Amino acid sequence: MGAVLGSWLLALSAHASDASGWLHWSAPAECQNTPEVERRLQFLLGRAVEVGELPPTRVRLGWSAERGWAVRVTVELGTGERERAIDAPSCADAFDVVALSLALILDPDFAAPEPSALDVEGQDPASVTAESAWVGEIADTSTTASVGMSISAAPTGQPPAPAVDAADAASLAVPDFGAGGPRSTLTVGVGALTDLRIFPVPQFGAGAHAAIRTGAARAEIEADVLASESTRFAGAQHAVNFWSLFGGLRACYDARLTERLVWLGCAGGELGSLGTKELGGQQRRTQALWLAAQALTGPEFAALDWLRAFARLRAVTPLVRHQLLLSEGSQVHELPWLSLQVQVGVAADVTEWGDSGH
Repeated sequence: MGAVLGSWLLALSAHASDASGWLHWSAPAECQNTPEVERRLQFLLGRAVEVGELPPTRVRLGWSAERGWAVRVTVELGTGERERAIDAPSCADAFDVVALSLALILDPDFAAPEPSALDVEGQDPASVTAESAWVGEIADTSTTASVGMSISAAPTGQPPAPAVDAADAASLAVPDFGAGGPRSTLTVGVGALTDLRIFPVPQFGAGAHAAIRTGAARAEIEADVLASESTRFAGAQHAVNFWSLFGGLRACYDARLTERLVWLGCAGGELGSLGTKELGGQQRRTQALWLAAQALTGPEFAALDWLRAFARLRAVTPLVRHQLLLSEGSQVHELPWLSLQVQVGVAADVTEWGDSGH
């Protein structure tokens, strides 16, 4: 609750009244877009919208890590203010909520059923008028939010007509934001990679990965290539350099810190090969199996809805610890129990599938 109140205060501090006069925002700057609301409203009504016919409207947005965007819309009608609140996954969804709410108010074709359908006895059908309310209450703000509407009849000089039955109300319902199955996203990423301890000198290279994200969980597969500068061992005649080529598979979970920032934690393994090359003399080469366990953590920042920058720190434990020997058999290096790998790069969403629920 404290996080929600804090986000509301932050939104109120960023308050800005729109120059159009009919729509006023209390929201972060990136979530204030009156022209986009008007464009969506025009699309829903199928005609151009005159600003003068739009009722004064206030929109307040606040964000929390638990619920996402909390949207509160207040419309000033002739009969008084009407206000409703709903949770939305993004600012764009909030624009849809505002446009749909106003479209239901302004659309002359959105009316109550014919008086005969209301089964009102003893009333003059011409005296029955209907007013459409624009949005319903949230059923349970902690789990799922829904937008609905109600219809009431206010006949002149007669008792109120019965409410629309459950079947009619269900036919007018708008789908829940939280309905449907989970949505999955295919993401690809690339970045510069450094290994600090496997060999006597650091290795530098690059890595690429592909991930399937479903909610906060994801599965990643990667491919990496590394190489080092040359070094000379004591007692050796010629310098050598090192290389590594491997792939990996890991399972991950991301904890959302803010709307744009998440912290990633993963566990998995690496499989590939590593080797050395002698620079001079007979230019001897050696190659061996690389098999290691991996733990990974680091932040991801969403610069755009589909593009993220990431920084990752990996702890790598070789499951096969090789030794490097000179030609006469003396040992000069052994793979350590633990090495650190650092990667920074960018990742982009390629495609998305599944039922998003709206």
